[in-house]
Amino acid sequence: MDLKKVVKAKLLLSTAGNHDVDSRLKFNNFDPKGHLQGLTPPFPGLRNVSDKYWARNYHIYEQDSTRLVNLNSAAFHGFHSEEKDSKPEYRHGRVSARTIEAIVEEVKQRTFQTNVLFTHHHPYPNAIHDDDYSEMQFGRQLVEALTRPIRESAALGPD
Repeated sequence: MDLKKVVKAKLLLSTAGNHDVDSRLKFNNFDPKGHLQGLTPPFPGLRNVSDKYWARNYHIYEQDSTRLVNLNSAAFHGFHSEEKDSKPEYRHGRVSARTIEAIVEEVKQRTFQTNVLFTHHHPYPNAIHDDDYSEMQFGRQLVEALTRPIRESAALGPD
């Protein structure tokens, strides 16, 4: 069944979360994202962005006055350090400094009326559930970097 047709959607996109990948390596010893990468149509929903989503941990979709940044906050799930104080990656999402820099560089090339960050994990702590640990590591830095130009132009006032 083609879900996009059934719901009469113009676009159907998805983003990976901790329940979509084998982040605890229960079904595969080394490839938590393998089953998602094998889907048809290619995950996250557009043929021409699938490779970028998996290789760079994000892709940007633009249409009319809207830009959608689809971030793979589960990109590092499956990794676990043997260090004593290290939490397994499935305990949270993460965005790397390299990914933040790449997104900011791409976003600043064009201006859109509507900008949406689409991701599984919360960029800030969930204020509703105290025991929710799904806050994305470095999510706050991503939001700060993406909103910095808006804050700076507002501080300058009208032209």
